[in-house]
Amino acid sequence: MTVRKSDFKLIANYLHRFVEGPVFSRQKFAALFRYAGSFCSLVWEKINGLDYTMVYYTKDESVHNSVYTKAPKKVLKRVFCDISDIPGKGFIDVGCGKGYVVSRAAREPFQKVGGIEYSKNLYDICLKNLKKKKISDRHVYNCDAKDFAHYGEFDIFFFNNPFDETILGPVAQKIYDTHKGRKCYLYFLNPHLKPRTDAIENAGFKLVKSINDKNEWYFNINVYSNC
Repeated sequence: MTVRKSDFKLIANYLHRFVEGPVFSRQKFAALFRYAGSFCSLVWEKINGLDYTMVYYTKDESVHNSVYTKAPKKVLKRVFCDISDIPGKGFIDVGCGKGYVVSRAAREPFQKVGGIEYSKNLYDICLKNLKKKKISDRHVYNCDAKDFAHYGEFDIFFFNNPFDETILGPVAQKIYDTHKGRKCYLYFLNPHLKPRTDAIENAGFKLVKSINDKNEWYFNINVYSNC
């Protein structure tokens, strides 16, 4: 499991945020249970030679993003339940990190499942995880999302807030331009930074719904469509 000094600092920041503010709140209790679950996941992954849960600080590799965190299983369940006609669609995680979303999507009957990751270190971890899980990495790419040439091969795009609006704008525009005359959907987790949601809408996407988490607002999902 890849752990660096900067990752420990990030964990310390999360714990500091947890103890701030009111002692008793729905949000804090939900976070406490999630942290306990994450600890159990870390132990299970260590035993099984996997590495999904450990946070990973990426600021040294890209000025457009600062950290990798695993999307919770409950979030992915909401996304997959919301998608109609899964067998006829291609799914891709844009900014796939260690490949957790790719590995979960591979359990669904999608026609094709893929991922894009800019960080070579995270990409290498992703490939190791997929190999351990015996999942194909054929459509997982180590590249800049702005330069990706295969958006037209997918219909469902998942974003776990992977980069800032300077990257998100051109990426959303490229997805929009490659789907003229064909519907696609963009699922954006933690849509609370308005410059980023503005970048998606400025590319031509329309907000069709929000899937909200009653306990932890940063697990809300905005669903966008090109038509």
